[in-house]
Amino acid sequence: MTASKYGPILHSAVAAVQEAGEALRQEFHQQGGPEGTGGHAEIDERIEEQLRDRFRQLTPSFRIVGEELGSDFPDDPDSEQHCWVIDPNDGTRFYLSGFRGSSVSVALLRGGVPVLGVVYAYGAPTDHGDLFAWAEGETFERNGQPVQRAAWAKQLTPAHTVLVSQNADYHSTEFAAGTAPARFRACTSIAWRLALAAAGEGEAALSLSGPVAWDYAAGHALLKAVGGDLYNSQGEPITYTMLGHSSSGGVCAGGGPTARQLAQANWDGVFGARQRSTTSYDLVRPQRGDAIADVGLLDRAQGCLLGQLAGDSLGGLVEFETAAAIAARYPDKVTELADGGCWGNLAGQATDDSELALLLARTLVEVEQFDEDAIAAAYAFWFRSGPFDIGNTTRQALAAANKANNQGDSPAAASRAAASQSSQANGALMRISPLALFGHAAPPHELVAWAQADALLTHPHLVCQHASAVFVLAIQRALVTGDSPRELYDYTLAWAESSDIHADVLASLEQASSGRPAEYQQQMGWVRIALQNAFYQLLHAETAAEGIIDTVMQGGDTDTNGAIAGALLGAAHGASTLPSQWVDRLLTCRPLPKITPTKHPRPRAFWPVDALFLAERLLTAR
Repeated sequence: MTASKYGPILHSAVAAVQEAGEALRQEFHQQGGPEGTGGHAEIDERIEEQLRDRFRQLTPSFRIVGEELGSDFPDDPDSEQHCWVIDPNDGTRFYLSGFRGSSVSVALLRGGVPVLGVVYAYGAPTDHGDLFAWAEGETFERNGQPVQRAAWAKQLTPAHTVLVSQNADYHSTEFAAGTAPARFRACTSIAWRLALAAAGEGEAALSLSGPVAWDYAAGHALLKAVGGDLYNSQGEPITYTMLGHSSSGGVCAGGGPTARQLAQANWDGVFGARQRSTTSYDLVRPQRGDAIADVGLLDRAQGCLLGQLAGDSLGGLVEFETAAAIAARYPDKVTELADGGCWGNLAGQATDDSELALLLARTLVEVEQFDEDAIAAAYAFWFRSGPFDIGNTTRQALAAANKANNQGDSPAAASRAAASQSSQANGALMRISPLALFGHAAPPHELVAWAQADALLTHPHLVCQHASAVFVLAIQRALVTGDSPRELYDYTLAWAESSDIHADVLASLEQASSGRPAEYQQQMGWVRIALQNAFYQLLHAETAAEGIIDTVMQGGDTDTNGAIAGALLGAAHGASTLPSQWVDRLLTCRPLPKITPTKHPRPRAFWPVDALFLAERLLTAR
């Protein structure tokens, strides 16, 4: 940071906020979750008092206003009318429910104008946290790195994201309509939403819950650092009194010109009855006291799911095309998730590969065990949901599963009985990655048995069974050890060599060391192509994104090959290494009818917007 009047104060404020975040994080992970009910955590007052003590020592002549303990005015206030504004735990209600993203939020006003802001989302997206800091005369930094934000847009476009309440998916249609043509992303705390918008992860941030000064002052400061502002329900810039008070009129929106428009919009529709899925496969929410403290484990688990979803969506842009045709259309490679493609999908939308993977994940979380009938019933639900793409081998088995399920018979038994014994298609491998998260702590032999049992439902050929087995073992190893790609490959190959694995699967693993599959087009859909490619990319790609992009550029069954490679690479490298554009498009992908430009609207069960929660729930489900 450059030297300025507020440099030392900012440095001390950041240290105080980090200390507060650490205490809140420890409370978050205690058995049973943090103490408190409703919108009040027992720790909040203690954290605010600690912050006040630090600031009294640091700046004894500055006023202090906080959410928990009210106002503290010195007998001899400074002539510039400085005032600290503190929210010790913005997003407490969600914090108590197990959500990540609650934030310590501290602002400094000078004469009613924000001149310093620190926002620390101490548990998001993992326990590594997300720290934003700025003061007048200082560089705006996120996690210690300077923020370079693009200019604020004058109008929202489909490429933009509006950051809204974590509860927005209770009113998905209304929020989608209100933020269109942009998308919306649900985030826990208004302070974090404003900070993310300032850092460029959203074009605007919105709160409809009657926010006041301590909710938004720090985020407001960060917005001002990059030329943005904060607007009330009348579309007017929000101001503060000399005593640190402020009113938003019930609504505030932060950002550039688009934020003013959003603040003035009619949001009455979002206050109606909550929308819930009519099926048992709804979006998941965290569970209080059941979070993963291991940063690496959670990052890699999130990376596995996001990698699967991103590879699927990226590949869907060019599915069935040849490598030459793709290179001609994309001379700079296919690098961004975009609307359109082979199926006319929304950017980030799953195809059959990841729709089935999402259902497997949701089922494992719901039943908390590997239950073949529950899994087959979920796959049958997908079959009757009208998927826009389904492989012949999968269709053959799931038609029988669906019929049996409707008749009250075992869908798993019916699926196994009807499945093709000769197919070596990739339809089982493409969906299996969530099983590795669920079984990350299981003995390898048990995980292998589950993987083979899942393959037996639709793809019983030994090549398919054993491909799923070695794949989930590699992901399991990546999750629990954080081993290097070479170490993961060596472990998987050694296990395969010492086990009764089909010779063709072993050959695919061995060949991955020296090269990619000889061709991707003539036998597209062959499980051996997908398996060899995934392990080739593991060994040769520097990053997960590089390997996924290279996979897609080879043509053929690009969505499936991309999903399979993406799951393995994401587990090896972690979610924190994936392109932010990919993560944004996945966490905002709601293929709703009419509102979004998708040719294939799909039920909530197939939306990827809860992928981060889903990954953590899989890790804690057993």
